[in-house]
Parts: sequence; C-alpha cells; structure tokens
Amino acid sequence: MSTQLDISVEHPDYDTLGGRISRARDALDLTTSQLARRLGVKTDTVHAWETDRSEPRANRVTMLAGVLGVSPTWLLNGIGEAPNLPVVHSELRVLVTQLSKLKKSHEAMGHMIEAIEAEARRVSQQIGE
Repeated sequence: MSTQLDISVEHPDYDTLGGRISRARDALDLTTSQLARRLGVKTDTVHAWETDRSEPRANRVTMLAGVLGVSPTWLLNGIGEAPNLPVVHSELRVLVTQLSKLKKSHEAMGHMIEAIEAEARRVSQQIGE
C-alpha cells in the first residue's frame, strides 16, 4: 500500500497568490509595512504582491511562507493548510478581489467602446453619411 499523499483530493484555495499573501498577513494581524520590514522589502513591493501586480521571486516566497507561517505550496498553489481566518472573511476577500478585477475590465471595455464609436463617426463623416 502506498503512503504517498494524493494532493488532488484536497480542496485547493482558488484565491490568487496576492489574495493568499494578504489573508495570511491578516491572520497574523500584520500591516503591509510590518510584513515588508520583516522581509527586508519596500511596503510598495508587498502591496504589489497582494494586488497581483507582481510576484515575489522564489527566494522571497520561501522567506514569505516562513514569516507568514504557511507552506510555500499553499502560497503558490493554494494546496495545503491555510491560515486560520473566519471562512466568511476569506470568501468576502475573494469576492471583493474578483469584483475589483471585473470593474477594471468593465471600465477598460467602456473605453474601447468609446474609441470604436469615435472611429466609426470619423469614418462615417469621411464617406459622407
């Protein structure tokens, strides 16, 4: 009988890397500047990680996992034990993150529509319609 762990049976955390970093930091009741200081990086760097604008390098992931008390596997892939936070808080953070991304996409789409409408008006004027 095999003693290997089948990770496919676990329920992965579908939040983003940034969301998992933020949740783990919140579970320790740390501010972004406190976490940044412990890692030896700028507060803006931690903020960029948490908002998924950038990702930490491999050596920082290991260090980050150690400081946050989670496994690097959970941080990177959402597989394994998550920090203890009320489930409602975790779900709310995921929803807020998704909503924020959707709003940005909606805004970008609106700008694209306006640009296409303006171009259509310009072309229409050129052909005299």
